[in-house]
Amino acid sequence: MTQKPEPSNRLSIRRTMPVLVVAPLLFTILLTSCFAYFNSRHAVRELAARLSEKSSLAIRQRLRSQLSAPHVQLRAKSADFAVGANPRNLERLSSYFWDLLQQERAIATAAGTSEVAGVLGDTFIFFANNAGEFIGIQAQEEQYTLKVLTKETQPFREAYSLNAQGQPETEVIETVEYYPNQRAWYKVGKTLKAQQSSWSPVYIFASGIVGLTAVQPAYDRGEFLGVLGIDISLAEIQTFLQALEISEGAQIFVVERQTGTLIATSNEDDVLFEEAEGQRSPVNVLDLKNDYVQPIAAHLFEYYEEDWQNVDQEHYFTERINGSTAYVTIAPFQDGYGLDWLVVVSLPESDFSEVILASTKATVIVGGVIAIIGTVLGLLVARWIVRPIDDLNNAAEAIEAQRFQPVVLDATTQRLDELGQLARVFQRMGTVISANQSSLEEQKQALEVEVAQAKRQQQKNRKFTLENVQELLGRSRLVRQRASRFTTPTKANASAEPTKLSVEDLLYQVSYFAHLERVDIQDLLAMGRVVQLPEQTLIFAEDEPGDSFYIILAGAVDITVERLQKFLTHLAAGGFFGELSLLLGLPRTATVRTTEPTTVFCLEQEHLQILFDRDPSFAERVAQAVSAHQEELTARQALLMEQGLIENPEQLQRNPLGWVRQRLQQLFGQATPATDDVPTAQP
Repeated sequence: MTQKPEPSNRLSIRRTMPVLVVAPLLFTILLTSCFAYFNSRHAVRELAARLSEKSSLAIRQRLRSQLSAPHVQLRAKSADFAVGANPRNLERLSSYFWDLLQQERAIATAAGTSEVAGVLGDTFIFFANNAGEFIGIQAQEEQYTLKVLTKETQPFREAYSLNAQGQPETEVIETVEYYPNQRAWYKVGKTLKAQQSSWSPVYIFASGIVGLTAVQPAYDRGEFLGVLGIDISLAEIQTFLQALEISEGAQIFVVERQTGTLIATSNEDDVLFEEAEGQRSPVNVLDLKNDYVQPIAAHLFEYYEEDWQNVDQEHYFTERINGSTAYVTIAPFQDGYGLDWLVVVSLPESDFSEVILASTKATVIVGGVIAIIGTVLGLLVARWIVRPIDDLNNAAEAIEAQRFQPVVLDATTQRLDELGQLARVFQRMGTVISANQSSLEEQKQALEVEVAQAKRQQQKNRKFTLENVQELLGRSRLVRQRASRFTTPTKANASAEPTKLSVEDLLYQVSYFAHLERVDIQDLLAMGRVVQLPEQTLIFAEDEPGDSFYIILAGAVDITVERLQKFLTHLAAGGFFGELSLLLGLPRTATVRTTEPTTVFCLEQEHLQILFDRDPSFAERVAQAVSAHQEELTARQALLMEQGLIENPEQLQRNPLGWVRQRLQQLFGQATPATDDVPTAQP
């Protein structure tokens, strides 16, 4: 007996069972690790959002507290400034500023802080009167400098070191050209009312650093004396931002909303001014040469439609900056004294990647250990299940090969589970099959003899059938030969081509032009124009002015009344339309649209005018042709009455030709001669 070859890639329980046991376990571990990774990222994202928002709030609160101090100090001293300081006496004003700084430093020392009345770092308090004089004391740690400009020293401001008693040294340590009344802070202060304080714009101090000034005007009984000011250096705010510890890669910057000027950043390498032709000016945040702050600012500027004024509330973003994710918070800051800033806090995701990786790594390690243990146990269980199945499979192959030995299943029959029961039944079945093998072989030989006999009989039947088929094939071949005689095209038919008419021929087929000489037709061709129209092109619609008519040279059109949803007719090459509207001067009563690519010859009203002038008898023939369309004229009675062309229907029914003659004369100014042989419609 010939054995059927087994496919080499058949599905084997020996291989699939371990996979089915181990694969779900590994997939579960992998899925758990992915969930742990994404959950860690989500948790970090929420943490970063809260941290960014809280940091932004803390920065704004700190700025509000510290930047309000100069205004509190100005308002506290403005009440007795005119009397106690005597701003008209610069020496007295110098002593007043010295006493003021000493009092504030004593208060700060008692409070255990190095800040003077909340003013950031060093202090520079000064006064400029309307005469252009200036005096101020700058405190830098333990050193004090008097800066004074009087009428005698104008336009130069002189600087002197102050001793412990507040008296200036005799040696001038610095002399600079200075015009206080032209400074931005003085101009702002001069516009304020009494007891009102504000901030100057960000500008470059005479010392070359970038800052702004808290200013308040000084009045004495309604008289403006000058402007009192306290300088704040943006470098001090930048130092404050750099001291913050939010995360390793955190970037913080403050922007003036109105101009986009950079106020401060947490990056030590960033400068707050730019130099051009030896002049310093505040830098715009969009022009900052920084690989991290500038892209964030540019992205935010684009998001808010290139207008910082659109930032009306705190907003949190998750954005891709320079190829990495960043958590960004932008919030407006206003102090009530004129400052309108934007505080931006950006935290890169990379600062939290260690947390994400640590969590994921722990999950992978634990999952890996579980996977190894589970894989070993799964393989052992799979082997315990697959081994008896493998024995049963070998026994089945032995039965098929007629070499079954019952002893091969003895070990499996000792099992007490379902597989052991199956092995015992299979062993008995194999014994029975082996015992009957000889009988089956004999039956097989007998069947082979019967099959041989059946094949010989079938061969005889097949011979008879082939003879009949050959006869039928011959008849079919004869029929095909006869049919081909009728379907073979002749040479004459193959060379036949449809006859194409010229524009001139088509014009002669129109009854209105059949009487014209060839020269008239040639003039008509020169006056008209040929127009090529695509499929489904609207040529004209109902109620449009009737100032032209058309002859179809190629293609076809449909004529419909769209408001009634009624199809009138279909015209092909050689047909013409639009003549009644043109000849009678009526609006279009139908809509014409091409049904395929169409070429038309178009004649307009001025062309017919030339033709009427040339051949007066042509107008009469046209009038007769138009009056012959009695049904169409009757259908247009309502339109003619609406246009005021007839007074009542009987007028058209009694003498349609006379009415048409009159109408043509009105339109083309050409009298048509009456003829006796023209029939007149009877009412």
